[in-house]
Amino acid sequence: MLNISKINQSYSYEGEHIDFQNCFIDYPSPKLQRVPFLSLNGRYKLEINKSTLIPSKYSNEIMIPYPFGSLLNGYLKPIKKKTHYHLHKEFVLDDNNFNQMIFLNILRIEGEFVIYINGQYITKGADQYEFKAEFSDCARVGNNTLDIDLMPTDTENFGITGQVYIDSTGRDYIRDINIETDIDEQSVTFDLDTDSPIGTISITSPNGLKKQYRFKDNRFTLFIDDFIVWDYENPFFYQYEIKTQFDKIKGIFSILNYRIGESDGYRCFLVNNKPMPIKGILDNYYYSDGLTVMPSFSHCDKIINEIKKIGFNSIFITERIELPYYYYNLEIKGILSAVEIKYKTHEQALKEINYLEQFNINYLFVINNLTTNIKNEDIYNEFKPLLNDRIVIVKGGLLGKMLNRSYGDLDTINNPAKLVKPTKKYLGKNFLTLDLSFKNNYAENFVEFIRKSYIKASMHGLIGYYFSSLNNPKDGIFTENIKRRANNSKIIIKYL
Repeated sequence: MLNISKINQSYSYEGEHIDFQNCFIDYPSPKLQRVPFLSLNGRYKLEINKSTLIPSKYSNEIMIPYPFGSLLNGYLKPIKKKTHYHLHKEFVLDDNNFNQMIFLNILRIEGEFVIYINGQYITKGADQYEFKAEFSDCARVGNNTLDIDLMPTDTENFGITGQVYIDSTGRDYIRDINIETDIDEQSVTFDLDTDSPIGTISITSPNGLKKQYRFKDNRFTLFIDDFIVWDYENPFFYQYEIKTQFDKIKGIFSILNYRIGESDGYRCFLVNNKPMPIKGILDNYYYSDGLTVMPSFSHCDKIINEIKKIGFNSIFITERIELPYYYYNLEIKGILSAVEIKYKTHEQALKEINYLEQFNINYLFVINNLTTNIKNEDIYNEFKPLLNDRIVIVKGGLLGKMLNRSYGDLDTINNPAKLVKPTKKYLGKNFLTLDLSFKNNYAENFVEFIRKSYIKASMHGLIGYYFSSLNNPKDGIFTENIKRRANNSKIIIKYL
């Protein structure tokens, strides 16, 4: 049996202080919460063999939701192809967990899998985001078992790398929700995916003003009396709670319109229809304890608080798709997210975009075209109906050269002047700027931040950048005239 205490011999401060009995216990999608729910993260039994049968005994233990091969998962041996990795978890259901329908949810599972509840086959699949399966027929009050038979595929990681939880609903539940805000009309529109669109909704404003409305359609618009827009310095949110005859959900939303548009003839970021200079940080690092999975939500909160304290208001996340809790906390702290989507096929890119879009969080998508036969313009036209003006298209190779991981190694961190490198001068109104300059107090604060104990060991490819096409003379980051800003501390990416 694996000694869990050995897992705590981690390289990072946060990994050493994880409470394995209370790991990732918050609801996975804070903007839409169904209550009650039951977390199934934590300790799982493990048996490895060549059989498809559920084992009768187990010789190892691992931690979920961390990938195999990570220190926090606990299994550090090489992964073998054509081998079955059997996971076993025991859990208890009481009357609070029981309704007409009970669902097992896994936010990300990497590998080929077969799932059983109480020994009964539920479903199978491979490499899925947000897996969901209904298992009411085989659930029971009291003790239950979850068994997952995993086999490696060709994915970069292997294992359960997203939160695992159970929630319960009535037969006609709210399957999904989309929330749209209109600044000009001072309204919010809810679009519910349900067969029983009759109920009440309560909305509480940032000032504490609470009002209840009735609805009887899947799509309805409410005009807000206490209308307060989101701003990165004051990231205000509204709380909502929806009740129907068969379901109850709650969550939050912001009055925020986030897109790329024009100001004075130049492409720029528009936040709530106003130009906003983006001072950002590039997130292209791994977690030494959990590889692609953050050690804990506590670790996540610390990083975001530090980023905000330094003065950044944006983050560019590349190389991976994070857990929704991370994006949610960025927005609630006043930090906008730009997310890299690697375009190899339409299906692969759409899968990642749809996964992120369902959480009602505001993203800018930087789609990295890795194909040789599809034009950037075709990809832009392909996704514009879905994402409107929240897309930047770059050609594979160009993005890699600009955002190379070598910018974030420890040697560079200790010598930030290395980040100032000559680059080609791209001029024109259809360009956005990535600024790798470290010539002001942001650099000093940033270097201090990444030298902290709970960050330093996780560092790989984390650099500062300024993502904007607007001048910001107050902080001295940009020159006053946009046409004079193609100096040797700027890297520029083309926008179609």
